[in-house]
Amino acid sequence: MYSDPRGSVKGRFANLLFQGNLVKDSLTLSIKLNLSANYEQKALLLRTMDSYRDAMNYVSRYAFTQLDKRANKRKLNDLLYRELRIRYNLPSQLAQSAIRRVASTYQGEWTKIKQNAEHRKLGYTKKYYHGLEKAPEFKSRTTEIVYGRDYSFGKNQTASVNTLEGRVRVAYEGWTPHVERLRSGEWKIGTAKLWYDKGRKALYLIVPITREQSVDLNDMTQVQGVDVGMRYLAVVDTGEKPIFVKGSPIHHKKRHLQRLRKRLQEKGTRSAKRRLAALSRRERRLTPDVNHRLSRKIAQPQVLVGIEDLTHIRVKINTKRKDTEERRQAEQWAFADLHSKILYKSSLYGGYATRQDAHYTSQGCPRCEHKSKNNRPGKGLLFTCEACGYTLHADLVGGRNVRLRTLVARQGRTITGRVSTVPDVDSNDTGPDPVEESRNPLTLVRGS
Repeated sequence: MYSDPRGSVKGRFANLLFQGNLVKDSLTLSIKLNLSANYEQKALLLRTMDSYRDAMNYVSRYAFTQLDKRANKRKLNDLLYRELRIRYNLPSQLAQSAIRRVASTYQGEWTKIKQNAEHRKLGYTKKYYHGLEKAPEFKSRTTEIVYGRDYSFGKNQTASVNTLEGRVRVAYEGWTPHVERLRSGEWKIGTAKLWYDKGRKALYLIVPITREQSVDLNDMTQVQGVDVGMRYLAVVDTGEKPIFVKGSPIHHKKRHLQRLRKRLQEKGTRSAKRRLAALSRRERRLTPDVNHRLSRKIAQPQVLVGIEDLTHIRVKINTKRKDTEERRQAEQWAFADLHSKILYKSSLYGGYATRQDAHYTSQGCPRCEHKSKNNRPGKGLLFTCEACGYTLHADLVGGRNVRLRTLVARQGRTITGRVSTVPDVDSNDTGPDPVEESRNPLTLVRGS
């Protein structure tokens, strides 16, 4: 599991624009450690997690009924801290953590409600968000624990974790490079999550580690532009040979799993329900696995990658006239997960990734900059500029425009002060033939 390493989009632009070619970057990785707890330790940890979950649900119901759906962290702490300590026997830090988590959940729900009202006002959607019609309920056995207070690491690859009856020392295992980073002392350790995997019946410790680093954009030897979509998961303009990744294999796999799910739901037996639970876990792993391998192909050392800023695009997608399958594909489009993986992997491998404005990337001509919907008739695979006649594969145009904007962002900060606005492209470079390319797609779905 990983998280987006650079915070908000605005912050990334500020780094790139106002600090010359030296970009200060913060890289965060989430390390998954398997806790090798014995029977007594596991039972004690699970009791602690159950008490923590019950405490959060109690705080959530209290905020919903007594505070008019408002969960102010300081007010809740004054009102419920001592009660949580007594009622659920929680240690001090875990009681405060439960309150913080509930307050954060309510804050997120109110943000979604306000965004929904704004989107309805702008005409993006007609649906109402019903997030706080009842008190948020916490079902997962997941506990947030603070480093240095609720958990720490000791010798011989062990972790000390706080419980209802004091600390327990548990051995852990993990991917060797991650464990080495954890023990190197070069990474800052943050607030972790103690998580129980019901399917595997195993306890895991999800630990975020952060490292500050500087990236010199002058060291980047190549600039790439990435256009994401549903027909093609990604089209990468490298300046040389473009990369096309078709989305049809993963869509075919998802349709197969959907048909299988429908048959199992109709059957309704106990074994069918067990199979449905396993199928759900399989579906959840599919898209992250594809995005993981795709992002590894894109993120390379000394490569500056430009990706589109697609904030709020989900509410702008008009699915009213689409059929059921098209709506399902639009709703399951995991572009944000792919973007976050490209962002952190680029920093991890010695490159850098930045978001660029996505407006008119599919309608603007990369040669003469003429923008028109008629440049891409019928939203097909062929882009033909009505002003200069420039012809190119339509999805490659998006990647090329993102690459050019990334080049301008970097070259505008060179010592010479020169900003290149003339792309080095050939009008004969139309990308692969759509028919021929569909016969030889780059497949990223296992077993396809």
